Amino acid sequence: MAKVKLQVVDGAPPVEVELDRMATDAGEVYEVRAGDYAGEVEVLWDDADSGRLRLHGRVVPFHVWRDGARLRVWMDGRTHSFAVVDGVARRAGGTGAHATAAEQLIAPMPGTILKIQVAPGEAFAAHQPLIIMESMKMEMTLSSPQGGRMREITCKVGELVELGRLLAKLSVGESDDRAS
Repeated sequence: MAKVKLQVVDGAPPVEVELDRMATDAGEVYEVRAGDYAGEVEVLWDDADSGRLRLHGRVVPFHVWRDGARLRVWMDGRTHSFAVVDGVARRAGGTGAHATAAEQLIAPMPGTILKIQVAPGEAFAAHQPLIIMESMKMEMTLSSPQGGRMREITCKVGELVELGRLLAKLSVGESDDRAS
């Protein structure tokens, strides 16, 4: 039985969430405990980063990705941010956002690409603005927690992108003084 402990960091006060994978033949089923709440949730993966949660008789679409040290989960129209307290927040047998997130820039919300600040091949510093997008009249600056080099840009200025869309591929940890 896999066990992961997360801490919700987008609400006040922070709440610890425990996920215990249950031994079932029904697929990926977890016992969830958060504060006074306890219940079961079934995870139905559509691809490496997205799927549906079956809980309380409802089916709720979700998308998950890493953002630096945070695990972000979009569901029910909101993005929730978690810190991994204990265990490994990784889908058994999968890779997706968990294994490659540091080398990908993923749209954290649906929106329009306003600016692309770094061209392919250019070096960037940790937390330097890479892409700026807008959603519902709010701008969001996307960056990497580590410096590196822009490998590929998969979006265009003015393009409307969906939540979870790959926007850029990065090579993190590469030296800025690398010979060309």
